[in-house]
Amino acid sequence: MMLKLYIECMLQPSRVILIFCREFPNHWYPADLTAKAKIHSILDWHHSNLRHGSMGFVLNSTLAPAIGLPLNPQAAKEAEKVLSALLSYLMARAKIHSILDWHHSNLRHGSMGFVLNSTLAPAIGLPLNPQAAKKAKKVLSALLSCIDILVELGNI
Repeated sequence: MMLKLYIECMLQPSRVILIFCREFPNHWYPADLTAKAKIHSILDWHHSNLRHGSMGFVLNSTLAPAIGLPLNPQAAKEAEKVLSALLSYLMARAKIHSILDWHHSNLRHGSMGFVLNSTLAPAIGLPLNPQAAKKAKKVLSALLSCIDILVELGNI
């Protein structure tokens, strides 16, 4: 029997955080693999991207004298631009994930009920159910109205 060895290519700070989180309730470090993958993705992204802008900004605007270096306002300004762009990207991704999560927990119920009861039911051996389709269409319309309101408010 051959033993396969898998080596995590994760940075040490990420590993420490994950080990720490395993000791706490499920909402900090969930047992669900998909939720864990999201956490791993964010931590890896932070360590490979966000750190670059934040460290450059903090070092060149504040911390340099403490370690015997001169402040560098130009480098701090450039790092601030990088940090700002990365934070904007992160916010956009957070909005996308919140929309997808909202869809999976809300919109799918109305859309699937409507499509199943108005069209697909015979394909899986069920009768069409116009009354259920009408009810699902109302749910779907209400959910889509919520999306329109969120778009108008700038939350999406």
